[in-house]
Amino acid sequence: MANDTATLIFSGTQIKFYGVTASWHGIGAVSIDGGAETNVDFYSVNKTGDVLLWTSPVLANGIHTFKLRVTGTIIVIDRVDILTSS
Repeated sequence: MANDTATLIFSGTQIKFYGVTASWHGIGAVSIDGGAETNVDFYSVNKTGDVLLWTSPVLANGIHTFKLRVTGTIIVIDRVDILTSS
């Protein structure tokens, strides 16, 4: 549903977000640590899973909050990779 959110608190220096793209999918909005949202497009002609959709900038090592918001049409989360400084 529009404006539904998923939040992930993680410890590390970077997060990579993967999802499923398809012709019936829309736009999600991601943010880190309460910053400005960045739109992420989940649309593609063919359904494809495990697509790298967004990579955060390198962050200071520590606790961070990743937030994903549905902007309208369906979006499908696949996974995230969390990178650390080591």
